Amino acid sequence: MAIDIKSLKMAIGLSKMDEEEIKQLTETFRVTTNMRDFNDNIKPSAIFDLAQELAATHASLWGKGFNEYFANGWYWVVARNYLKVIKPVTHIEKLTLTTYAFKNQFVEYPRDIEIHHNGELMGIIKEIRMVYDFKNGRVVNDPTLNNYATDRKSLIEGRIRKLPFFSKEKMKFVKDVEVTYSFVDTNKHMNNTKYFDIYFDIVGDNHGKNYSTIQAEYVKQCFLGDILHVYILEEDDANYMYIYRDEELTFYLKVTF
Repeated sequence: MAIDIKSLKMAIGLSKMDEEEIKQLTETFRVTTNMRDFNDNIKPSAIFDLAQELAATHASLWGKGFNEYFANGWYWVVARNYLKVIKPVTHIEKLTLTTYAFKNQFVEYPRDIEIHHNGELMGIIKEIRMVYDFKNGRVVNDPTLNNYATDRKSLIEGRIRKLPFFSKEKMKFVKDVEVTYSFVDTNKHMNNTKYFDIYFDIVGDNHGKNYSTIQAEYVKQCFLGDILHVYILEEDDANYMYIYRDEELTFYLKVTF
């Protein structure tokens, strides 16, 4: 549920000077059994889901959450995700995530999410978010978001560049996937974490290889009833998955080992 920033200030006496504190948010999550695979590793989709939940709560503290934006005909979308694994997240019952946002780069709003266990840094997520005007079908800029940007440096240096594009002829067709009811979230489109489940349903544990990075590119939204065509390209140190709707590219990712 979204938190109203005015009510929050009244409840805890948040002053103008104290608003600096909401530039960073930390929360501890319980890792439930359905968030783990059969090797007791936390699923990438679960990691990204927790990160998405924390980012949504953080935006609500600014008065920029789902309810506030939706009332204006806007909502947040994730354009790009990048996960760097420092230590595999396995046999763990709790994770602590810390998030902070950076100043916008045109219409892109970067955000880091640090993943900790018992004070140890396990991984880092870099998210590129955008604000989508669903009434007019375009991405918009909200300059007031920079009021909540941190001055700290990202733990992932440099800008996360778009992944290279491969033609379908270079890849192997694997299967078709229908976007069913359980894939769709409150934005009425396929939730971005579901793509990771599709990938790992295909490769499994990849012969015991631990992944070191995952980068995802969200190109087009998918909706209930869409039929998605899934292609895989396997290389020695990386795998790629591309998803098409008819001839239209909707999503692609790269997983390195």
